[in-house]
Amino acid sequence: MINLTLPYPPTVNHYWKSSVKRVTANKSRVVTRVSDQGKAFAEHVFWLVREQKANQKLQGNLKIEVNIYVPDNRRRDIDNLCKSLFDALQKAGVYLDDTQIKDYRMIHCGVVKGGKVVLSIEEIEL
Repeated sequence: MINLTLPYPPTVNHYWKSSVKRVTANKSRVVTRVSDQGKAFAEHVFWLVREQKANQKLQGNLKIEVNIYVPDNRRRDIDNLCKSLFDALQKAGVYLDDTQIKDYRMIHCGVVKGGKVVLSIEEIEL
């Protein structure tokens, strides 16, 4: 089992950045990419995972429990944190691919200044 404490992730609303790209004089298209905030979070997670020796490249099916400590009392959809968190863990080498996650639980644990997530990851049999 891997136990990690990480900073509060950007929500899906702040993880993606869209811009309009001109293709021709009469056509344009919307291009979506990971935002600078999303990239900075993934970089920070990368180094924290190394520091906590959690870059184990787990290969089996995974169960993840995420204890979420929000930064303030505003109303929030905690499910909006999954994308940036799970992508960052993959990029940091905790597991090979976030498609391995077969069971996850997100628990709102209250308010902590700055916010954080405390998670446990374990391989499971299906």
